[in-house]
Parts: sequence; C-alpha cells; structure tokens
Amino acid sequence: LCVRAPVGVVNITSRKICIGRGLCAIKPNEKLLLDFVYYALTQKKDYFDKYSTGSTFKAISSKVVVNAKILTPPLSDQQTIVAELDKLNEVIALKRKQLADLDSLAQSLFYEMFGDPVVNEKGWEVKKLRDIGKVVTGNTPSRFIPEYYNKNYIEWIKTDNIEKNSIRPSKAKEYLSEEGAKHGRVVNKGSLLVACIAGSLESIGKSCITDRSVAFNQQINAITPDESINVVFLYSLIASMKKVIEEKASTGMKHILTKSAMEEIEIFLPPLSLQQSFSAKIAKIEAEKQRVKASLKDLETLLASRMQYWFDN
Repeated sequence: LCVRAPVGVVNITSRKICIGRGLCAIKPNEKLLLDFVYYALTQKKDYFDKYSTGSTFKAISSKVVVNAKILTPPLSDQQTIVAELDKLNEVIALKRKQLADLDSLAQSLFYEMFGDPVVNEKGWEVKKLRDIGKVVTGNTPSRFIPEYYNKNYIEWIKTDNIEKNSIRPSKAKEYLSEEGAKHGRVVNKGSLLVACIAGSLESIGKSCITDRSVAFNQQINAITPDESINVVFLYSLIASMKKVIEEKASTGMKHILTKSAMEEIEIFLPPLSLQQSFSAKIAKIEAEKQRVKASLKDLETLLASRMQYWFDN
C-alpha cells in the first residue's frame, strides 16, 4: 500500500516499485488483508487532513500514517467486508462506463450525421459564430457592494459549474440579488455557456446549455443562438471543435479566449431540420444518462454509508 499527502490518497501497488518523497509504503502483517487495510485507510481522510502540515504544500509524516488506528476484525470478517465493498465498487465502475459509452454514442452520432466539423467533407454552409447568435462575456458585480449578492434571486455561474460531459450547468453556490443582476450578465434558458478563461488549456471550450435563467462571471462567454441553429447541435459542435477553440486562446499564466476571437470562429451549418433530428436523438441519450446518474448517485451514497458503517466506529 502507498499513502501520499496531502489528503492521504491510498493505492495498492500491482508491481515492485521504488517510492520517492511524498509516499509512505505499508505492508500489512498476516492478521490483515491488504484490501481491507486499503478500504480502512481511504476512510481516514479527516484524520490525515487534521495532521497535515504546511501552507503551500500540505504534507503528512510517516509517523501520522503509522499511528492511524483501524479496526482489526478476524480474517473471515475482513473477507466479508472486502467482498461487499468490492462488489459495490464493481457496480459503480460499470455505471461510470455506461455514462462514458453514452457520451461516445452521442459523439459518434454527431460525426455520422454531420461529419468532421474541421474538414467539413459534406460541404455544409460555413458561418462565423457572430453570425448565428449573440456572444456575451460575463462579469463580476462589485464585491464592495454586498447588496449585489444574496441567496434567493438568480444563480451566479462559474466555470466550476460547467462539468465535463454534463449538458446542464450544476447548481451555483453564489447568487446575485435583483439589483446585482442589473449590474451582471444574465442569459435565459437555451443559451450556451463556454469557458473562456482558465489556468489549464484543456478547460478552455468546455460548455453547457442553460435550462434556466442564470448570471455568469467573466471566465465564461455565453452564446444565445438565433433561429438558424439548434442549441443542442451547437453544444455538440463546440465539443467536437475543442482543439480549434483551444488554438484561438492566448497563452500565458492564464489561457484566454476573448469575445472577439470567439465570434470569429467558423462553424458549419447543416439544415435546421437535420439539426433538430439530431437534437431529438440526443434528448433520448440524455434521458438515459440521467437515469444512470441517479442510479450511480444511489450506489455512491450506499458505498459511503457502508464504509462509514464498517470503519467509523
């Protein structure tokens, strides 16, 4: 077993390795199953956090790991516990694979119907983003005016709310007040939010479709499409053009895709009827994803509950 700082991440080595600074290796004795110790230590996050030191780089000493206390039931009980937790993790892994397969299906469907958006081998009409809708960059209303922020008027979306492979933004932690919204940027349902400022280049271009009115900060460009383009089609198109979008971003400590640079990006525009047909198929895939996500959430809750039952007493 290897444990590393800052949060006591635990892994089981599958081969002989040489460990460096920042890792602590554990070899359980004959009274403990390796997999049982693994599960027990993954449940010690609060303990490892409590004894971590340092400001910029958090660390825990090997002494902290050695002094971690875990239950030591008989081997037969350990085997029962490990078998139960392994089974839950196995089913969770299958659910996650289902989600990945559904995302791959949506991507394959896009290429099958429309072709490669960079090559445009089907010869679709080409337009710039500024010609198919309105592009707006978000902002941050003055923090010096507390009245601009509250918990009950409109969500203030940040890039953290644009989650990988999720077509909708997650629930915001911060809200703007009615007065704050007047000084912010707000879009209605059916707009595309695209990350335009990020420390990591791979975060540039990640997007989602609003299913409610939201405000958003300056790290996001919003596209409100006109009647010539279906927003679900646009979402999939932007995802398939991510490398092109990344190339348009400036380099430096932060990568920035400006509003003007985004407006100049060229996209192809198949017939609206074909876009709508694609959107209807994606709706079915998204419905199935929601069903799988709900099941996955239940399984993860159950796993957390069983981990707590076995190791938090």
